[in-house]
Amino acid sequence: MAVVINAKGTSVTQFQIGKQGPIIKNNSGVIEFKDSTDTDLQVQILSTANAVNNLTLTGSTTGNDATIAVVGTDTNINIKLEPKGTGQLVLDGLNWPTVDGTANQVLTTDGAGALSFASTYLGAFTVAGLPTASANTNALALATDASGGRTLVISDGTNWKVFATEGATVA
Repeated sequence: MAVVINAKGTSVTQFQIGKQGPIIKNNSGVIEFKDSTDTDLQVQILSTANAVNNLTLTGSTTGNDATIAVVGTDTNINIKLEPKGTGQLVLDGLNWPTVDGTANQVLTTDGAGALSFASTYLGAFTVAGLPTASANTNALALATDASGGRTLVISDGTNWKVFATEGATVA
C-alpha cells in the first residue's frame, strides 16, 4: 500500500522510510539521502536556479538497457562526470586517463584495465634521429638510412625493430 505525504505548506523537512530505512531530508534546497541514523550522507541532489536541463534515470524491462539521460530545452547537452582529487573515471572496469593526449594520439590499453594515450605513428626520421624507443612503445616511425632507403620501424619499448622495408608495391 502506498502512502502519500503532502507536506506543502508545512515545516516537514525530512522523513524516514520504515523504522530502519534511509532518511530523506531537504537541507536548504539540497535533497539528502542519509542512513537510518541520519549520520552518513549517501547521495545529494543539488538544485539549480532557473535550470532548463536535468538528469533522468530510467529503469528497464528484461533484456533492455537502463538509461541515465540528460534532457531539457537545450539541443546538445553533455554529461559531465567529475572524480574527486586525483581519482579517475572507472567505466566498465577501465581506468580512463585524467588528461587529454596530444594531437593524433590514440587511446590504448595495457591489458590490465588502464587506458592511456599513445602515438601510433611518429613521423619520418633519420635512423640516428629516432626518438627513444622506451617512451614510444608500439609506435611506428619511418626511418631513413644514409643511402636514402626507408624502413618502417616499430618500438618494442626497448629498441626500434624493422616492421617493413620499402620494396615491392602492395597490390
